Amino acid sequence: MLFLKGQLERVFRAVRSEEGTVTIEFVILFPLLAAWFLGSFIYFDAYRSKTITAKVAFTMSDLMARRGEMNDADLRDYYEIQKRMMPRRMEKSWMRVSSICYRERELAGETVGEYRLHWSTTFDDFYDADAGELPNIKKYEDDDEIPVNLMPMMADGDSIIFTEVYGTWEPIAKQFSGYMGLSELTWAQRITERPRFTRVISYESEGATNICNAATWEPS
Repeated sequence: MLFLKGQLERVFRAVRSEEGTVTIEFVILFPLLAAWFLGSFIYFDAYRSKTITAKVAFTMSDLMARRGEMNDADLRDYYEIQKRMMPRRMEKSWMRVSSICYRERELAGETVGEYRLHWSTTFDDFYDADAGELPNIKKYEDDDEIPVNLMPMMADGDSIIFTEVYGTWEPIAKQFSGYMGLSELTWAQRITERPRFTRVISYESEGATNICNAATWEPS
C-alpha cells in the first residue's frame, strides 16, 4: 500500500507541475503560427497582384482611348509598358485590344442593334496559344466572338476600345500553397472605354479589316 501511495503521489505531482510548460506550448504552437503567417502573406500577395492587374488594365485602356489611330508599333509599346507595370510575381502576361462599334438597323419593322468588330489584335511573349496553354489568347476574328455580355449600352454609330489584360500569378512556396488550395492563378481584367477624341480609332496595319470605320459603316 505504501508503494502504491507513493506512486500515486508522484503522478499527482507530475500533473500539477508547471515545469517545461512554455517549451511545450512553443513546440505545439510555433508550426501553427508559422503556417498562419506564411499563409496570410501568400493570400495578401495574391490579392495585391489582382489589384495591380486591374490598375494596369485601366491605365492601358485610358492611354489607348486617347489615340486617334493605332498601329502595330504603338500597341507593341503599350504591351511593353504593361509588362513593366505588372507585379514582380506575374512575369507572364498578355494583352488583347479590340475596337468594337455598335450599329442599328430596321428589321421587320423593328430597330435591331448589333455589335460589329472593327479590329482586334493580341500581344503575347510567354504563352503558347496553339498548344492550348491559354485558349482564349487569340484575337477576335468575327462579330460572333464579341463577348456581348461585357459590352456597355451604346448609341448608334458609337465605338469602344475593349482592353483585356491577363496575367499568371505564381505563389511563393508553391508546395505549401498547394496545401492551402492556391496554385498558379490567371487574373483577367476586361475594360471598355469610349474613344476620347474621335468617333472610332482606326488601325493602320496591313491585313487589318476596317469594316465599320467612318467611311464604310454599313449594317451586316
